Amino acid sequence: MEIICQRHSVVQVEVGFAPCFLGTFLSISGVLNGLTVDENIAKLKRDYTDALISNYYLWPPVQIANFYFVPLHHRLAVVQIVAVVWNCYLSWKANKM
Repeated sequence: MEIICQRHSVVQVEVGFAPCFLGTFLSISGVLNGLTVDENIAKLKRDYTDALISNYYLWPPVQIANFYFVPLHHRLAVVQIVAVVWNCYLSWKANKM
């Protein structure tokens, strides 16, 4: 039962949260970088799909490995280490003109 709940949790995050978060993050970054609405839309069209695919390549394997192989008391550390790398990638992607 625990395994089914963990899989369901990973699927929920990847299908529900990730697409919305990435779109919002890239849009807000564009606004904060001073892009016009048209420039921001063009940047979203250019970068969103690539960022979403990268998200799907990185996070599901990390989360599955984390649930199955990492002891409970180390899971948060594993996710946070990967999150630092992911946030560096997102920052680079959002600020690339």
